[in-house]
Amino acid sequence: LTRLREFADPLVVWPAALILLLVVIAVRLPVRARGPLFIAGLFATLVAGVFAPIVLLGVPQFFPPLLIASGALACARAVRAGSRFAVLLPLVLGATTLGTLQSQGLASSSFGIFPLLTLAIAALVRDIASFVPAPPRLAPVTGAILALILGVAGTGYTVLNIRLGFIDANAPGPVVGSTFPSLAGLSARGPYIGDLDAVLFWMRDNVGADEGFVFLPGEDPAFFALGRKPALPSVYFYDVATPYSPTELARFADDARLRWVFVKDRLQLRDEPPLERELVARLTQGATLVTTLGPFRVFRR
Repeated sequence: LTRLREFADPLVVWPAALILLLVVIAVRLPVRARGPLFIAGLFATLVAGVFAPIVLLGVPQFFPPLLIASGALACARAVRAGSRFAVLLPLVLGATTLGTLQSQGLASSSFGIFPLLTLAIAALVRDIASFVPAPPRLAPVTGAILALILGVAGTGYTVLNIRLGFIDANAPGPVVGSTFPSLAGLSARGPYIGDLDAVLFWMRDNVGADEGFVFLPGEDPAFFALGRKPALPSVYFYDVATPYSPTELARFADDARLRWVFVKDRLQLRDEPPLERELVARLTQGATLVTTLGPFRVFRR
């Protein structure tokens, strides 16, 4: 449930209540008063974002209110017009989104599902036109305002690289390109590429092709760069990226006769993965520290 908490957070879902309230009030007002009501109400969301920028920067936070509003109107329309797939499409979009968010939560799993948000807005506009048919431009103008709000929010989200806030993507210094042959074109700011190149060249000269190795926590593309097969069933040891516990991984390492463990102490990740310390302790138990290469400690088991 913690992965879906935004769908029950009043500070996140209040625009849904606002949109539904506008529809309920509009059908009771004279036609000429409906347009100004909707415009004023919807722009309240944009104004709120100006005074609380985190709202505009957290673009994925628009999923809960728009999915809830479109789903509620779809259910109301189904009662009146029948339960056809086209009518109930917002519920399908909502279920698909909720399934996606169960992996990492709203802030970290929104990649790849923004088209669902676009479809939710389209369904919302369609159903507003059904409940408030006059004036005829009310629904499309509502869609245009929602597009404007998301456009403003999306611009900040993109320009400030909010999606990559979990890593040090904008480290000080120039952009550095990889000199390792298979990583030609890979570049990043900061020391990360140089550190990776150094350990890869060392591995090429010191780690046999038949010797199993692992990188902890696994944020670097070592297996791809060297063209070697992982000895363990996981290569990235974040709690949402591997189904195995440190105890299980240690047993796999023993069974596979894992030879080398590379522990990265200065991560590009901003937060240390939850499994890191216990996994390092288990996989390096009884191992010998061979050398240190920049942020990498190299152990031989």
